[in-house]
Amino acid sequence: MADTPRGGRDNELESKPWGASDEKLATRPLAFRDNLLAGQTFLISGGGSGLGRAIAYVCVRLGANVMICGRREQKLTETANGIRTQLGREIGSTAM
Repeated sequence: MADTPRGGRDNELESKPWGASDEKLATRPLAFRDNLLAGQTFLISGGGSGLGRAIAYVCVRLGANVMICGRREQKLTETANGIRTQLGREIGSTAM
């Protein structure tokens, strides 16, 4: 039991920093049909990291137009660049 990760299960994120990589966010299977959000626009606060970042990826994958905002310009730029690289879509971002 000493070699078992905390919680007793092997978790792929335990050996990595918190969160999922851009590649995982762009390719992980979704339970929703393609283009479910096509033609809709979303403003996502906290889009530079954590749950906001993951929501931005999912919305873009489902066809939505996305704008992210948050406090840290660098994090927002990293998220926008990741979406552009992984999904081939442009999103807007602004730091507040």
